[in-house]
Amino acid sequence: MDDYISTNSNISLLNGEEVVYEDDAVILTNQRLFTDFKNGTPKNSIEIGLVDGVRQIDGGQENRIWLGMKALGIGIGLSLIQFLLDYFFITDSNTTQLVRIFNTILFIIGAIAMGAGLYLIINSLLRVRPHTTLIFVRFKGKDLRVTFRERNAPKALRLKEVFMKQQRLLKL
Repeated sequence: MDDYISTNSNISLLNGEEVVYEDDAVILTNQRLFTDFKNGTPKNSIEIGLVDGVRQIDGGQENRIWLGMKALGIGIGLSLIQFLLDYFFITDSNTTQLVRIFNTILFIIGAIAMGAGLYLIINSLLRVRPHTTLIFVRFKGKDLRVTFRERNAPKALRLKEVFMKQQRLLKL
């Protein structure tokens, strides 16, 4: 144990160990993987040879609040037009039958647009943000997880690639 990896972490390297990948969430050396940093100290670490595989999971939803606002605005606009038609143009005479049908169609379309807009707004506020999680699977032990903040994160793909390369080199 002779070196420190970086100024952000308090990890000592073993003899012959060197850093091959470093990020805010994870540090990978040619022998070990460190994750879950609290105050620069890793909460979890594992030797590369003990990992049985790496699984990538992409999840979360994109933000659709603006689309919801547009749909809600269109629905309110159509409902306003429908209300004005109903209030000013529809009378009890038989000549307004076409206007009544048009009014009913506007009501249905406006209600659907408002419902869809409200759904998209509420769903955007309660959604899980897009993310990529790498799960380092161990058949006999606890799995390690590393999460990145975007879907198909280039950092996650790079970490997976470097990890698999180091694991192959270790088995040689």
